[in-house]
Amino acid sequence: KYYISRGVICRPADVRTEILTPMSLEALRSHFRRIIVMCDPKIIDTSSEYSLDSTLTEKITYAGYAVGLPTKDQIENARRTKGLPEGKRWVVCSTGGGKDGEDLAQRCWEISSLFPEVYFDIITGPRSTLQFNNNAHQSSRIVFTTENPTSVPAMHAAADVVITRGGYNSLLESCLGTAQIVVAPTDGDYEQSEHAKRLSVYRDLSIIPSLEDLDLGLEEALNRGPAQPLNPSRISICGAEAAARLIAADFTAGELQDPDSHPTMEYAR
Repeated sequence: KYYISRGVICRPADVRTEILTPMSLEALRSHFRRIIVMCDPKIIDTSSEYSLDSTLTEKITYAGYAVGLPTKDQIENARRTKGLPEGKRWVVCSTGGGKDGEDLAQRCWEISSLFPEVYFDIITGPRSTLQFNNNAHQSSRIVFTTENPTSVPAMHAAADVVITRGGYNSLLESCLGTAQIVVAPTDGDYEQSEHAKRLSVYRDLSIIPSLEDLDLGLEEALNRGPAQPLNPSRISICGAEAAARLIAADFTAGELQDPDSHPTMEYAR
């Protein structure tokens, strides 16, 4: 068995009471071959942060972030599909799955009138319960959409500005492009705010304390111009491939008791 986890999950004390309980820790010691962390060790020391003992620490491997790398053609196609007029800029407001992002989507809609020269895509997410009247809320300049999940990574990488809660996928996908990133964490969400704070050492992004400050955060982002993409030589972003190679190598080495079995991946949260 392989225990696969993000790096920054939630407050360390909460991790110990909700995820890495005594029963879970014993299961990891006894039944799991590896603990694979889908993050870069520059961002988190999992053993230290979550107070793991030496037995569990020896099982930890940092695979790097699991994030799809959009091609130059995919990025160019995303901008071409958007049909931006010459010289206009594109803001993607991304709410993730949508469950906890409805107030962010609403706020993006409210401030869109303050930036008449900017084009907006507000991705409400498949779990959103928001209902928008197309005539009142949608135009060629402002588009509300749940969007196809396969196209969202390219949108994140292609936009001039991305507004996000700071979830793992949307944040990392945005970091691969040149967008200025405005992170508006959900109140009380430790992972969103803390992960963005740590990642900001390696990729230009801003974190706003409240949705009330979103208009100012967006104005500052638009004034800064393009950002430098996250540098893969500084932060590992090939975690999916690295984890796959690691698991395959375990089987190739013939070290597992049942060579005909398949690895079981169990995900945290």
